[in-house]
Amino acid sequence: MELRGERLLLREFLASDVDAFHAVHADPKVLRYYASEVGTREHATALVEMFIGWASEHPRQNFQLAIVDSDTARLLGSCGIRTKGCRPGEAEFGIGIGSEWWGRGVAQEAATLILNFGFFELAVKIVRGVAVAENDAVSTFAARLGFTPGPSRSGDSWMTDRGWSARDWSLSRDSWESPLRGGRTTPSVVRIGDTVRRPVTARASFVHELLKHLETRGFAGAPRFLGIDDVGRETLSFIAGSVPPELGAFSDGQIVAAAQLLRQLHDATLDSPLRDGHEVVCHGDASPCNCVFVDGMPVAFIDFDAAHPGSRLEDVAYAAWLWLDIGNDELSDDLQGRRVEAFFRSYGLDSACAMESITATQAALSARVESPGVRAWADSCRAWVEQHRDGLAAAMQEGRP
Repeated sequence: MELRGERLLLREFLASDVDAFHAVHADPKVLRYYASEVGTREHATALVEMFIGWASEHPRQNFQLAIVDSDTARLLGSCGIRTKGCRPGEAEFGIGIGSEWWGRGVAQEAATLILNFGFFELAVKIVRGVAVAENDAVSTFAARLGFTPGPSRSGDSWMTDRGWSARDWSLSRDSWESPLRGGRTTPSVVRIGDTVRRPVTARASFVHELLKHLETRGFAGAPRFLGIDDVGRETLSFIAGSVPPELGAFSDGQIVAAAQLLRQLHDATLDSPLRDGHEVVCHGDASPCNCVFVDGMPVAFIDFDAAHPGSRLEDVAYAAWLWLDIGNDELSDDLQGRRVEAFFRSYGLDSACAMESITATQAALSARVESPGVRAWADSCRAWVEQHRDGLAAAMQEGRP
C-alpha cells in the first residue's frame, strides 16, 4: 500500500531498506530516547523483516510504513498504525524520523497521512501512543497533533535505569483535525470525524441559508450546514470522495454528469427567496476543483462561498469553461466544440450563445481577480476562444442532434 502527501510517500518496507533504516536509528540524537539495542544493525534488520511480514498477513492488523521523500526516494524514517493486541476500535501509533528532518514538517505530514488512514480507512476510534515523559520534543509534537497526555508512569527498565518515566498519549477520531487536501482548498479547512470545519467568511450567512434550503429540497449534491462550533468555525457535513486538485481531462460521461448535477442544483433553488428576483441561485465557482467524485463520477459540489443570485447561463458557461478546460492549446477546437454542445445539451440549455457566454465569464473573472497569474490565464483562454471561434461553431453545429 502507499499513502501520498505533498512531499512524502509512505510505502511498504523492502529488504533493501535495512541500511537506511539502521542509519536513522543509529543517529545519536534519535537513539537518545530509545533502548540502546535499537541502534544496532541486527535490530534494524529484525524490524524490517517483521514489517515486511506484517504486510502479507490476512487480515492485516499492523501497518508500519517507510517514510520516503517523493523527489529523491530517500528513506527518512517510519510510522505506523497497529491494531493487533488492542481493544476493538483502538490502535497504537508510532513515528520516528532522522534528526536531519526534525523541524521541517516531515513528521507532521507523515503523521497526518497515517492517522487519516487509521481513522478514516480502518475506522479506528482511538489511537494511543507511549513515549518517554521527559522527551519534551515528543510531548510538543503529540500536543500539536491533538493527543491528550496521561499521567507519567513507570516505564520499561531501560527508561527507569536512566531515571525516566513513561507517558501515554491518546487521540480520538472525533477530536482529530485533519487538514483537507484536494481541490484548491480554502486555508484552515479541516476534517473532524464526519464534519468539515471552515473559517466563517463575510458571505457566510447567505451560504448557510442556501445550504439549509438545499437540504429541505432533498438535494444531496451539497454539504449540510450543521452550525458554528465552539471556536467560531462553520461546521458542515463531510462528503466522502475525492476532489481534483487541478483542472484536467474529464471523460464525456463525467462532463455530462457534472452538467446534470449543476441543473439539479439550480432547480433546487427555484423557490428560494435567496434568488432575490433572479432566475436561480448560482454556485459561482462550479469547477471540478469544487466537486466531490465517487467511483470516478461527480456527485456533489462544495465550497459555496461564491454563491449568488443570477442566471442559469452564467453559471453553466463558467462551469463549461473549467470542466472542459477551454483555452488549453493541447485540446482541438473540434473536440472542444463538440464537448461544449454536449455540456449545454446535458444541462438543458441551447448552446447557440454558449461561446459568447463563456468569453463573458472569462472577461468577468479577469476583471475581478487580484492575482496577475489568474488574470493572465483568463485572458489567454478568452483569446483562444476568439482565435478558434469558427472551428468551435462548426463543431458545435455538428454535435447538435
